[in-house]
Amino acid sequence: MIRFGTGNLDLGQIECIFGTLPLELTFVDDCDIVRFYNCPGDMVFTRSKEILGRSVLECHSEESREMVGRILRELRGGDRDVVEFVKRVNGRVMHIRYMAARDECGTYVGCLEVAQDITRIAALVPTGE
Repeated sequence: MIRFGTGNLDLGQIECIFGTLPLELTFVDDCDIVRFYNCPGDMVFTRSKEILGRSVLECHSEESREMVGRILRELRGGDRDVVEFVKRVNGRVMHIRYMAARDECGTYVGCLEVAQDITRIAALVPTGE
């Protein structure tokens, strides 16, 4: 059992939770190394185990590396705690958030990237409003 401040879970339960979430999660440590990602059923941004232990910049296209590097510098430096945007990917509307992960003392320990397919949600918004 792994004890959290809000309850206890075993490893199998944690893996099931991460696989069930309708979100793609990637955790990058304070040295910009990919340490974790989840595998929900219908991923837009496919990942493989080869990214683990590598610089997150190596996992992005040449076009997006500068933007990702800037986001990480801003989060690490405390200029921002969250950077978010919406973009279309393969016909889907994706909400992408980069969030600074900080310990109880406020020290930057990494970045959590959360990508959510909001295509169905966006379709609910009336046009012209």
